[in-house]
Amino acid sequence: MKKIKIGTILLSILIFTIGYSKTSFEIVKETPASPKLSGYKSIYLGWLDLKEADYNLYGHKPGDWKTEIRRHNTEGLQVYLKDALPGKIISGAASPADRYAGNADLQILLKVNDKIKYEKGFVINCSLNVDVMIFDGKTNNLLYTANIISYCTFPFSHLNWKANSFDGALDNEILNLSKAIASKFKP
Repeated sequence: MKKIKIGTILLSILIFTIGYSKTSFEIVKETPASPKLSGYKSIYLGWLDLKEADYNLYGHKPGDWKTEIRRHNTEGLQVYLKDALPGKIISGAASPADRYAGNADLQILLKVNDKIKYEKGFVINCSLNVDVMIFDGKTNNLLYTANIISYCTFPFSHLNWKANSFDGALDNEILNLSKAIASKFKP
């Protein structure tokens, strides 16, 4: 009987630990592994295209999803990157039609590779798979490229209860994407 109680306690601790693990990111492939980006001061962040046509996959109406995509770009990714890179000047696309005008030291382009994964059960399991390309803003030379998968497996993100919704979980993935990008600016 004592072994069953101890086993139950250990299993509960394991389930709790797995269910409440930190959100994170994985850099699947990158070139080069240690880019020299810390000296650049201004960064233009391109549009993260979350595919307006996929609104029904994520439980949205067309206009609502378009608004959410804009929010995730302008109030999410751009703000999170500013927070993660203090001292850097971050500007970015305000719409999918915006293009880089040549006024920053670096240009970051993003390409979403898959549908946004979102599974809600005992824990929330979601991921966002993005290719990141960083170009010299003046010469347009490619300085860095990576495939990054950002995850959200923690039910209470920096937005607390909102991670229990698709939009909250996606916001947490975008936060982690910004952390992955920012990690490449360390000297």
